[in-house]
Amino acid sequence: MIGEIELFNGLSMDRIGSFDSMSIDIIYIPPKNVEPLCYHDECDEFLYVVEGELDIYIGDDIKTCKRGEYVCVPRGMKHGSKNTTDDVVKLMAICSPSYKTEYHHWCDAGR
Repeated sequence: MIGEIELFNGLSMDRIGSFDSMSIDIIYIPPKNVEPLCYHDECDEFLYVVEGELDIYIGDDIKTCKRGEYVCVPRGMKHGSKNTTDDVVKLMAICSPSYKTEYHHWCDAGR
């Protein structure tokens, strides 16, 4: 584990800052990792690739993001990621309002 906070599915993170209105986290995504689709009805999310390359699924679209590229995920939108590389991906996640683990909802077959 690289980050101080263990998440799920091999992911970890460091919380950079948090207020009621916003949180900033660095998420570490291991090589060959797939994050199943999830959604957050409670917050909007901005994902910025700090290091590496990551396939990010948003709704029915897939965007391959390299260092310096980003995507915006509106609340309620299903999303996930896939690290197809042999390197750890470092991703900055900015959420508004502040992200809490109880906001993480896994998609089921009906969503």
